[in-house]
Amino acid sequence: MTLKRVREWEKLERLHARFANHLHFTMHCKHHNVTPVSIKVKTSIKGEAAKKVIHRTQLALLNIRISEIMYKIKTFKSLIADVNEELFTTLPADVYTEVHNWVSHAHRAEWEKCQQRQRKKFDLLRVRQQTTDNNKKAPITAVSDTMIENTKSKWVINKSDKGLSTHELSVLRKGLNYAITPQKLPIMEFITALEKACKFIGPDTEEAAHLRSDCVHLLKHRKMPPSNITKEERLALDDLRKDSSIIILPADKGRATVIMNKSEYQDKCSDLLNDSTTYCRLKKDPTNNYSDKLTKILRPLKDQELITYEQYRTLYPTSTEPPKFYGLPKVHKPDCPLRPIVATRGSIMYQTARFVANILAPMVGKTQHHLKNSGELVERMSQVTLDDDESLVSFDVSALFTSVPVEESIVIIRDRLTCDSSLNERTKLSPLQVTELLRLCLTTTYFKYEGKFYSQVEGAAMGSPVSPIVANLFMEWFESRALTTFPNPPKVWVRYVDDVGAVLKSSLIEPFHHHLNSIHPNIKFTKELEENRSLPMLDVLMTRKDDGRLKFSVFRKPTHTDQYLLFDSHQPMEHKMGVIRTLRHRADHLITEVDDKNTEYDHLKTVLSIAGYTRWAWQSPGRTKLIPHPRSSTDSRPKGHVTLPYVAGVTEAITRKIRNTGVAVHSTPCTTIRRLLVAPKDKTEPEDTCGVVYHLTCEDCEAQYVGETERALRKRISEHKRESSPVAQHMQTYKHQPGKKVTILDRESRWFERGVKEAVHIRSRSPSLNRDQGRHRLPPIYNSLVQSRDLGDL
Repeated sequence: MTLKRVREWEKLERLHARFANHLHFTMHCKHHNVTPVSIKVKTSIKGEAAKKVIHRTQLALLNIRISEIMYKIKTFKSLIADVNEELFTTLPADVYTEVHNWVSHAHRAEWEKCQQRQRKKFDLLRVRQQTTDNNKKAPITAVSDTMIENTKSKWVINKSDKGLSTHELSVLRKGLNYAITPQKLPIMEFITALEKACKFIGPDTEEAAHLRSDCVHLLKHRKMPPSNITKEERLALDDLRKDSSIIILPADKGRATVIMNKSEYQDKCSDLLNDSTTYCRLKKDPTNNYSDKLTKILRPLKDQELITYEQYRTLYPTSTEPPKFYGLPKVHKPDCPLRPIVATRGSIMYQTARFVANILAPMVGKTQHHLKNSGELVERMSQVTLDDDESLVSFDVSALFTSVPVEESIVIIRDRLTCDSSLNERTKLSPLQVTELLRLCLTTTYFKYEGKFYSQVEGAAMGSPVSPIVANLFMEWFESRALTTFPNPPKVWVRYVDDVGAVLKSSLIEPFHHHLNSIHPNIKFTKELEENRSLPMLDVLMTRKDDGRLKFSVFRKPTHTDQYLLFDSHQPMEHKMGVIRTLRHRADHLITEVDDKNTEYDHLKTVLSIAGYTRWAWQSPGRTKLIPHPRSSTDSRPKGHVTLPYVAGVTEAITRKIRNTGVAVHSTPCTTIRRLLVAPKDKTEPEDTCGVVYHLTCEDCEAQYVGETERALRKRISEHKRESSPVAQHMQTYKHQPGKKVTILDRESRWFERGVKEAVHIRSRSPSLNRDQGRHRLPPIYNSLVQSRDLGDL
C-alpha cells in the first residue's frame, strides 16, 4: 500500500510539472499575442470585422484555458500535500527523505523535458504566425528587374528550332523540380499510405480503426488549395508535352532545362552507341538469358540458407523490363555532347546490384586518401602549408565508369573481401559467392534504345547501384600503385571518386601526370593547374595565402545557374527550409574568411530572393540546424515509414494523425514539371509493363475483372486462359470472347501497396468476374471515398 502511494506521489509530481509548464507556455502565448493551434478559430467569412471577432474569441478561449490550467495545478498541489503528509507520518525519516528526493528528481526531469518541448513549440508557433505578417512576406533582399532577368535567362537553354511562347518560357523557368498544385485529391495514394501505416501499428487494432476514421473524415472534408500556375501556363505545359519535334531534358550539370530537336538528340545518341570500343549491338533481347543465370545462382544460396527467403524474393528476377539508355546534354561543352546514362531501376539485376553494393560499401574509404565530402576536403587541406616551389593541382579521370576494367576490378574486390574480417557481419556469403554475383552485375550491362538492344563492352554502367562502389575500390588500388611507384609522390593526394586534389613540386607536375597515365591503359587523367593562386575542387575554391596556407570559399562552375526550388512550388515547407539550411550550412562550414562568408551570404540572399524566398524564411529561428539530434534510445525508433502525397492543408493534418501512432511520415510532390515533360527513355509497351493493377472487359457483355501482377502484364493475361481462371470460365460458359483491350489502372512495383490499390479498384468498380475483394482486406470505412471512382490523378 505504501509503495502504491509513493507511485501516486511521483505521478502527481509529474502531472504538476507538465501543467506548470503548460501554464507558462500559455501565458507566454498571451503575452506575445501568439495563438496556439488548438484554439484557433477558422471561418470562411472575410473582412476586418470578422478578424476582430476571431481575435476576441481566441483571446477569450486563451483566458479560459489559463483558468482551467490554474485550477488543475491547485488540485494537484492539494493532492500532493495529502500524500506528502501521509507518507511523512508512516515512513521512517531516512526512507522519507530518500523518497522525497526521488520524487523531486522526477518532478525536475519532467519539468525540463516539457520545457524543452514547449519552447520548440512556441518558436514554431511564432514562425508560423509571422508568415501572416505582411512585412515578413517581403523578399530577403531587394533585387533589380535586370538582375532577375539575367539570372532567369540561364535557367532555360533552347537549342531547338522551336520558338518558345511567353507562357512556355514562364513555365519552363520554374524548373523541372517545380511541383504543380494537384487539381484533384490523390485519394488512392492517401488510402495506400494509410493502410501501410495501419500495417505497422496493427491493422485490426483499435488504434488503426481510430486512425482510419480520423483520416477519412479529413479527406472527405478537405479543401483543395488554389493553383500555383495560371491557366495559360497549364495549357503551355500540354502543348510542350504534345510537341513530338522536341525533347526536354535537364542539363548534365547546373540545373538548367534544355530543349533540343528530337532528331538532333537521336543523332547524338546514335553517335555514342556507334562507338564500337564502348558499345556492341545485340541481335536479340538477352533479358530471359540473364534472368536464368541469376536464378541459377540464387536458388542454391537460398537452399543453403546463405540468403533469407525475403532476400531471395527481393532478388528473384520477376521483372522483364530491360535497362534503358538516354543522354543528358553537356551544355558547357562545344556542340553539346551527351553524357550516356543507363536507367537500371526496375530491371532484373537492379535489386541484386543494390544487394551487392550494400555488402561492398563498408570497404570503401579505408585509405587515407579518400574524401567523403567537401567538408572533409576543407578539413584536410586546412592543415597543409605549401612551399614556394610547390603547387596545387587537380587530376580528373576521363569517363571513369566506362573505363573501369571489369575483370581486374573483380579480382581486386575479391582480394579485399578475403581480407575483410567484418564480412561475416554483413552476409553469410563467401568472397567467391559475392564476386560471382558482382561479376553477373558487371557483365550484364545491356540496355534498350529505340527498340534495339546494346551491350556495354567495358566498364560499369552509369546508373547501376554497384558502379560507384566498384569504381571507388578500383581507384583505391590504382592510387596505391601510382603513389608507391613514383620516386617523389605528392605531399598531398586526396580523392573524391574520380576527382583528385594534390600538392606536389611544381617541376614534377608533368612527369607525375605522365606517370599516372602510364599505370593502366584504360585510366587517363586530365589536369588543372592553379590560376591566380586558386584551384577549385568539388564545390570548394582553394586559394593560397602569402604564408603558404590555404583559405576556402564556395566554388560555382560556369555552368551553375543559381536556380533553386522556387518558394511557391507545391511542396512541404520543410523542403524549402531545407534549401536554406543546406546553403547556409555550406557557407558556415566551408568558408574560412569572414569577408568571403559575408559575400556568400549576400549572394545567397539575392538568388533566393529571385526564387521567391521571403525574409521570415531566411531569418526563421531554430531552423538552421542541418543534422537532427540523435535518438535517445532504440525505443524512440519509428514503427515504420510511410510517404504521403503532398496537398497543402490536407497532408499536414494527416501527417499529425499518423505520427501520433509512432509511424514516421514523409511527403512527396504529386506532380512535377519533370514528370510531365521529361521522357527520354524508350516507352514500355502496356503488355510488357511489370508491377501493375489492370482491368479486363468482356467483349460481348459488361463482365469485368480487376487484377494485379508483379510480372509482365502479357504473362498474367495469358494465365487467364487457364480453365481455373474465372475469366476463362466466363468465356466458356457464355461462349463470349475476351476483350482485346486491357487497361492499366495503376503502376506500382511494391507488393503491399499494389495489393491495396487492387482492393481499392475492386471496391470502386465492383467487377463481376472477381471471386473476392483482392488479396488486401480493405476496411469498409473507405467506401465513401472510393465508390465515387474519383480517385484523383492516377
